[in-house]
Amino acid sequence: MFNSNIFKSALALSITCLVLSCGGSSGSSTPEVNLTEQQIKDLNTLTEGEITGFGSIYVNGVKYDTSDSNIFDDDDNTLSESDLSVGMLVKLYGELNSDSISGTAHTIHYSPEIKGFIESIDLNLMTLTVHGQVIVFNDLTHFDDTLASSLMPDDYVEVNGHFLENGNLLATRIEQKSAVDNISIKGKVSNINLTEMQFTLGDLIIDYQDAEFDNFSVNELSNGQFVKVKGILANLVDGVFDVDTVKLYSFKPEDEHNHTYHYLNGLIANLQNDYSFMIGDVQVIISDSTRVEYGSLDNLANDLNVKIKGEYNSNNQLVASKIYIVNQVEVKAQGLVEDINTTLRTITVLGVTFMYNEFTRFDDDSENDSHTFNDSSLGIGDFVEIKGYINTDGDYVASKISKDDEDDSSQAVSEFEGQVSNISDNGFTLFGIDFIVNDNTEYEIYDVYVTKQEFFDKITQGMFIEVEARIEDDQYIVVEVEIEADEIDDD
Repeated sequence: MFNSNIFKSALALSITCLVLSCGGSSGSSTPEVNLTEQQIKDLNTLTEGEITGFGSIYVNGVKYDTSDSNIFDDDDNTLSESDLSVGMLVKLYGELNSDSISGTAHTIHYSPEIKGFIESIDLNLMTLTVHGQVIVFNDLTHFDDTLASSLMPDDYVEVNGHFLENGNLLATRIEQKSAVDNISIKGKVSNINLTEMQFTLGDLIIDYQDAEFDNFSVNELSNGQFVKVKGILANLVDGVFDVDTVKLYSFKPEDEHNHTYHYLNGLIANLQNDYSFMIGDVQVIISDSTRVEYGSLDNLANDLNVKIKGEYNSNNQLVASKIYIVNQVEVKAQGLVEDINTTLRTITVLGVTFMYNEFTRFDDDSENDSHTFNDSSLGIGDFVEIKGYINTDGDYVASKISKDDEDDSSQAVSEFEGQVSNISDNGFTLFGIDFIVNDNTEYEIYDVYVTKQEFFDKITQGMFIEVEARIEDDQYIVVEVEIEADEIDDD
């Protein structure tokens, strides 16, 4: 999201790096970059979105070369590519190549949405609260060197994510960090009280009477703006945060820019009958030539994750040439890679073939923890977990591929989630695989253990279920099977 200080910071850092051998926070050298504010405006591409992979950097389906990039954060700290992580949201200025799938990144700005202490966490609801901000996590959230089950109240975390229409944050990345006194929160302003000089972000009251306003004035503050506030823990008392700075954020490009290509990633809000909608403070509109990938216009919905490619018109509306739908996880499979074809972009696990695409996220959760992990890093026999969805053609598509360390046990359990078919007293079919139940199988409905009879009375053709199974004598024996709550029709 843009603020004018990005250009001032980029220019200052660039000039400094021409004189000194600048080092990133990890100690690596930073390339010399000398771009003026106008030169940044003249770059042909502005992209805002989630990092989905490395080996250079992948943002919004495009691979950008970062060998000559100037990378920095909100505090003007110079970073290197190794400081970045899958799931971070960045704003990138660069040059898109003619192939439209690769380019060169010149300036990358990283700004986490939240840094602070966990107040509460609910693993069943998949939420945590940080200083009055409700954070939702899901199957696509990247937990950086931690697990959701390992997080506790009073842990200090850094969170990246997209804002839901209700103001909560859908996390793309959560990292537990060493505790410091600094707190920063990005959110949407509401309930401005001019007398008390306060407003709210989520359930947190922000007191701004002693704050410095960065890139806008206190008189310009209004409800509905996206801002980032910073302060120290000692100044957060009884739900009121006396902040040091208030910075205005916008998803829109800077004035008088010459960018030809604009990419914007976020969650749909305020969807209208003409298919126009908002992402942050940007109004996205469609035209007769708008194309929708991985879905259709009728699939658009509030809080749906989309990636937009388009151009801004004279009314500062983003006219979408393409809308890429990021589908929610519907299927899961965990096991050894049996085949991978990087040309066709397919991977086979447990006899199930998944397609992957330019938006598939790659994570290395193994002991190697390779920063540059991608499809070319995978080989036959690697242990992976795949989370994805079923497209309109009935194909399995991977949204996320994670490499992990294989369970050494010969009785290792594989996990599946998908639509059930061919239901019988002895089992069922999932992904075309026959699963067999026995006397040791456990059954759950919404986290409550039930009998086999109760389970099979509820299960119906096409229902999504979760299965844990192990292979015995070339058969998949069900260890545990579960129906999620939203799959049950109580009518």
